[in-house]
Amino acid sequence: MSSVFLHQRPIQTTLSNPSSLSPRFSNFTQRPITIFSRTGLLVLLSLMVILGVFLPWSELPEGLFSSTRPALTKWRSYTLAQAASFVAKNGTLIVCAVSEPYLPFLNNWLIGIARQRHHEKVLVIAEDYTTLYRVNEKWPGHAVLIPPVVDTQTAHKFGSQ
Repeated sequence: MSSVFLHQRPIQTTLSNPSSLSPRFSNFTQRPITIFSRTGLLVLLSLMVILGVFLPWSELPEGLFSSTRPALTKWRSYTLAQAASFVAKNGTLIVCAVSEPYLPFLNNWLIGIARQRHHEKVLVIAEDYTTLYRVNEKWPGHAVLIPPVVDTQTAHKFGSQ
């Protein structure tokens, strides 16, 4: 009975090919690479750096996996009259004009308006397509594009051609 619990060394088989790798090194090469190992983390870091450098240079509109872009193209032809009739509740309309650099301020302002429960009455006049798409993505129907006014020199050239 005591012989069952004796610790015995495993019998080592001799290598059939004496020039093969050592058992210690062959076990290392057969081990799969996990994500949380040093090698896995190094590969992930390298991939992130490569994507971070080269992806912004590619001409992708809003990202690699963006599926909302085609749905937002309908807002290009959305007119001010359509937007005003959609947004005006009880005959009240709150209007603001915003361009892309001021989107964080718009977000904070809308939080304050939402606390007062008047957010459904707000119409955002977007000065660029980025603002138009971002507002209508999160809040459909509440933004309309008003193209910026061209300078007089450009208007004169257009009119005289």
